[in-house]
Amino acid sequence: ERRFLDAISFANTLAGEIRGRVLEVGAGVGWASAIVSKIPSVQQVISNDISKHRLIKIAPRIFEQWDGEMNKLSTVIGDFLTLSWEEQSFNVIIFCQSLYMFSNLNKVLTKVNKLLVNSGLLIVACERIVQEYPIFNYKYLKRKLVILLRGRADLSGNHGYVDSEYRHSIEKSGFKYHF
Repeated sequence: ERRFLDAISFANTLAGEIRGRVLEVGAGVGWASAIVSKIPSVQQVISNDISKHRLIKIAPRIFEQWDGEMNKLSTVIGDFLTLSWEEQSFNVIIFCQSLYMFSNLNKVLTKVNKLLVNSGLLIVACERIVQEYPIFNYKYLKRKLVILLRGRADLSGNHGYVDSEYRHSIEKSGFKYHF
């Protein structure tokens, strides 16, 4: 929660207060959506997740516990990449502990760029899980070997991206990168 609030605060210093229609991708039980729903300038929060159980059964309880504004909440169940939304229909798109679950960052972020209004805001928060090592460090080589032998994703589905991979994909998809 503290790291997510830091991300919101940082985003506010860059782009002004978060406002309008907000989409949280991979919302899970919706705690981040509940926090965002309390921002007065936010009109609607759309929580998207592949898990019907999390969004329908658990998220309403989480919203209640976090004093979220239920009247602002909409839920969309399904895989973000296969769902259709009108282009330029969101002011803010948030990934909080969820972008690392996608196997193709460029594909996801290119779609995000199309969905955001001009001067829209992408927030990627609480994703810094895997430490990045210099290329000649044995831990770097070990990580690359593990990826080669076992594949990119761990048992939870986390693809273990490092900062440089996020930065590269964010910039390649047409966004300015701020950290």
